[in-house]
Amino acid sequence: MKKYRLILSATVLTALLLVSALPVSAFQDVPRNQWYSEGVDYITEKRYMNGVGRDMFAPQALVTRGMLVTVLYRISGMPEPGPESGFMDVEPGSYYEPAAAWAAANGIVTGCSPDVFGPNDAVTREQFATILYRHADYSGLDPVSSGELDAYADRGEISSFAVPAAKWAIGNGVITGTGPAAFSPKGTTTRAQMAVMLMRYLNMGATPSDTPSEALAGGKTPQGGTEPSSQEDGPGGEVSAMPTITVEPVWTAPGAMAVVELRMEHNPGILGMALSISYPED
Repeated sequence: MKKYRLILSATVLTALLLVSALPVSAFQDVPRNQWYSEGVDYITEKRYMNGVGRDMFAPQALVTRGMLVTVLYRISGMPEPGPESGFMDVEPGSYYEPAAAWAAANGIVTGCSPDVFGPNDAVTREQFATILYRHADYSGLDPVSSGELDAYADRGEISSFAVPAAKWAIGNGVITGTGPAAFSPKGTTTRAQMAVMLMRYLNMGATPSDTPSEALAGGKTPQGGTEPSSQEDGPGGEVSAMPTITVEPVWTAPGAMAVVELRMEHNPGILGMALSISYPED
């Protein structure tokens, strides 16, 4: 085993961190040390969610039913929406009209009643889990309710219709809770929470050598991305992410030059550090 030592000067490291720490789409209201910043970067880079204005994401704004089905519609590759939904409150020409028709036709949403969709109603956490659960089934992922609810003190507040979806979301790490023992099923969902949970969903079960299921987005599923570790979905879990440096694996012929990619995440602004990198001699 050969060991190489890289000494990065403050000048070089500054340039490296500036290049790798900035998101694809920077938002003034998404601080880099927030638990949701990685999810916002990921979901906006894929163009599944957009900002609400110039350089603004509105992470604490509530997710509406119209907003959620629109994002899932984009994730699914924006297929033909099918027949009109029949919902009286879906305004013709609205941004969510085709998504509402598609979601209703495929059983992803059922409406607040047979003829009311409630496009501007806030989405609760149990509703979010249920709609995502149905989307997984629509995408051919064969969702299984494998998680346990025992750790959540408020599990009795989860509606019966949402229990299978909640178990599935917990078992697959899509939802972790708003605190150590709180699922908050009736709590509303914020845009920050949606970004993080969708990132987890799109990378569900993925490892560095795996490809997320191509059933999602008709083969257009985003590649890569990692799940935030030890972070919750809501205000109770808003902890600053630890700074990390990732060294990408490199394979090259013996004697050839190897280009090593270093990635800095959650940059705290610390400069001047030494890294030791070890590779097998072959």
